[in-house]
Amino acid sequence: MRTQKIKADVVFALQTRKVSKISTNLIEIPEEWYQLNVESSKLDFRGELKTSIQKTKSCTPINVFERNGKYVITDGVSRFIVLQDLGLNQIDCYILNIKPQSSNEIKDLIIESQLRSQLSSEGIKKYIVHYLRIGVDHNFSNSTLNERVNYLAEILPRGWGRSNIFQFKSLLEWELQNPSNPFNMSEKILDENHSMTVNKSIDVRCYFDNQFNQYTMEKEVESRIIQKYVDGEIRLKKEVDNLIDAYLHKAENRADLINVPPIMTADRYLIMYSDSSKVKFPKNTIIDGIFTSPPYFNQIRYSKIGDPEYANELGWEATPEEYVKKIVDTILLGAEVMDDKGVIMININETYIKGECMGIIALYITEMKKHFHFIQSCMWVKEDGKPNGENVKRLMNNCEHILIFSKTRKYNFNKFKLLNPDKYARITKGCSEQKKSKDPKTIGLKQTSGYHISNPFDQCKEFTFENDFMNYLVLNQRTGRSQDENLKTSFFGSFPTLLPIPFIMSFVPENGTVWDPFGGTGTTGRTVLSLNRKVIITELLAKNIPNIKMMLETGISEFNADNYEQMKKDSSYLEGMVDMAA
Repeated sequence: MRTQKIKADVVFALQTRKVSKISTNLIEIPEEWYQLNVESSKLDFRGELKTSIQKTKSCTPINVFERNGKYVITDGVSRFIVLQDLGLNQIDCYILNIKPQSSNEIKDLIIESQLRSQLSSEGIKKYIVHYLRIGVDHNFSNSTLNERVNYLAEILPRGWGRSNIFQFKSLLEWELQNPSNPFNMSEKILDENHSMTVNKSIDVRCYFDNQFNQYTMEKEVESRIIQKYVDGEIRLKKEVDNLIDAYLHKAENRADLINVPPIMTADRYLIMYSDSSKVKFPKNTIIDGIFTSPPYFNQIRYSKIGDPEYANELGWEATPEEYVKKIVDTILLGAEVMDDKGVIMININETYIKGECMGIIALYITEMKKHFHFIQSCMWVKEDGKPNGENVKRLMNNCEHILIFSKTRKYNFNKFKLLNPDKYARITKGCSEQKKSKDPKTIGLKQTSGYHISNPFDQCKEFTFENDFMNYLVLNQRTGRSQDENLKTSFFGSFPTLLPIPFIMSFVPENGTVWDPFGGTGTTGRTVLSLNRKVIITELLAKNIPNIKMMLETGISEFNADNYEQMKKDSSYLEGMVDMAA
């Protein structure tokens, strides 16, 4: 390919389209560009662009159209600014044969070029709002709207089909009509690191668009049930429905948010309204394990400026190292009252900031190993992992980590095997064994004798798929073992999350006590209670305490001893195997 050298040693590749050299004093940045973009957000990119141009000596021509003797940029503002800074008097341009008739048309041209570049979720949202004329009167025909939706479906990341774009348009319109809603769903959907989806936004809007629904935005501000669903803390819509029902029907029994008691206790649970890093357990407290999912580093603020808990909220430390050390120091407080055979299970995930992995998992393991025996690291593969955006340069993450430690090398372990619906217990004749003989004539020969009994149970694995685990629990009726329909619909159907089940069953003895230092929504506590264990929960945020209490009361009411005993039989459960670590 021939190249052409010009001033400032910048080389422009000749293109198949006609390239025109235009003096920089005739080129202008349209006011519409500043209306659509935040200038400061482009500074880092321009620094990288300048370095690239100086290194490669080449740059793509910019797109302009002629207006009143000037050439207006529709694509390439950053290139134009960088090339001006490099001292060029003329710049290669593609002159578009167009005559925009309005400011809106100029914005459309800018948007159509910019949407293909790397943008923040806020920037993409702003572009789509204008491009589809959200919230303003327009004279679009149906064909024009369809053309624009088709264009967006082509350039947005995978998963953005026409249906999702129309639903996203409806969401943007809903957000304009409900400016006080706290969810910020549209930007979270556009953020590839967030689990929010278009379908989930439809569920959320239905709660508030139904005129017969007693659950209002004012009630949501207090309870934050749907906020937790949006943020992924609650994963199932059924669980949201249950919590809302409990909130509406048990309002008279809720604690006063203005005066939340420091301790709320019952026969099988204890709730402490406290900063877990300063927790003081009641006298004679003994726990048998810790299971917790701490707030992720630098991800979500659960309180706002002015709230009494704001300064102490976990996850906003200056560095990942400080964040991990604060959690480990908290766990050490629990270890002081934990049985020597107790096990610590931490459900955590990585944090990515500006494309860099913070190494949270490695920091946890390193810091915890200073104080505890490291048993293993497990992976829980989720069924609803969200694909990465086109601009995310790393492999898709659809799993959660569970790090398992013990106070000593001698710890509780219950053999929790799961009946595989696809396996049968069979007796087959002819089990082959290596013949153990010193006779040189028979060494190496196999002798066949006896019977082999196949095992229909699978051990829990350190790498578990959520769907597979659900299939294990909701047993196939043809196996003839779990005939009770309630075991499917009432017992396992009640769990807000399946993740804690294999770990609680495997490492915490029956009737043992589990501490969750970061209570959140109380879902872990509810699962623990449903598995015939007790729970202690500490929670920093006063507004979460009533929901936690309702969640734990739900767990107690759902527990059915007969169903639980049947589950143990179906899982070949062996209690209390304590031995030194292998």
